[in-house]
Amino acid sequence: MTTTQTSVKRRAARCRYDRARHCFLVQSSAGTGDYELTARGFDGLLVVSCTCPAGIRGRQVPAGATKCRHGALVARRLARAGLVRLVAGSWVVTAKALRLTLSAA
Repeated sequence: MTTTQTSVKRRAARCRYDRARHCFLVQSSAGTGDYELTARGFDGLLVVSCTCPAGIRGRQVPAGATKCRHGALVARRLARAGLVRLVAGSWVVTAKALRLTLSAA
């Protein structure tokens, strides 16, 4: 490795769902604890809130966008499950998610 190259070792953040607390958990970069994330639908768009510093004090973003990388992890996990999809830069709630919501009520 030359002096112009740098080695950055970064752990991949993992997202898991906690059924007892009804939220997603992502371990902090420092490894000191977990950030709690909630995902809600609002006017057909995904809204994710996070307890990380960027999620709490971060800039305001429109519905369908995420404030932090933790929120993006949750959105991608929901996309893999077919509950949201990315349309024109916004996370949109799918019909599958709406059916699941109505059947749970």
